[in-house]
Amino acid sequence: MSYSNTKLGKALKGSKHWIQEYINTPLLTKELNEKIEFQNIEWISPLEKDNYREYSSLKGLKRKDLYLDKLDNKKIWPTGRMPQWDAIGIVGNDLILVEAKAHVEEIYSKMSGIDEQRKKYIEDLFGKINLNKYYQIANRIVVSKNLNQYYIDNELPNRVTLIFIYFLNDNTLSPNYKKDRLSFEEALDKINKEINYKNKYDNVKIILLDVGNKW
Repeated sequence: MSYSNTKLGKALKGSKHWIQEYINTPLLTKELNEKIEFQNIEWISPLEKDNYREYSSLKGLKRKDLYLDKLDNKKIWPTGRMPQWDAIGIVGNDLILVEAKAHVEEIYSKMSGIDEQRKKYIEDLFGKINLNKYYQIANRIVVSKNLNQYYIDNELPNRVTLIFIYFLNDNTLSPNYKKDRLSFEEALDKINKEINYKNKYDNVKIILLDVGNKW
């Protein structure tokens, strides 16, 4: 399995810490699965036994039932290098990809440099949007949509669910960050008004998890 060079090991704060906790602590995993509404998710990253490694390339997943061995990454995302996923799970034949955040400010991200090909991929789906604010959200949705199209085009039963997880009231972070429910809900509503994604793509889920009493 291909992986990025992101620092390995246990994280002590923020979304990286909490996604590790939820994937590797049975009671929290049960809570997460219930929120996602899939009861039997097999989480394959970030696992404690794998030193909490996060993965990007999906071609290296050694699962014949996902039919990813012939996947052309460049047709999914033009750089050929997939986004790095905070967590990856499998339920049945389906793939779950997770992007996690723990404060409002980190929701926003801009596209580094000018890459017309990546820009076109996003604008073909969303139209003109502010890529100095919504680049990461947009590219995750584009990749998940293109992966689903890969399965459809090849008449395969698999599908991809993209989940944005927002951890509320994270006490591991500075109180200067906006991390309460109201701040997240206001930010997400504003984003949805600008790029219209929450209800438009049925493979995208948004989950709010309050971790204020779990530290």
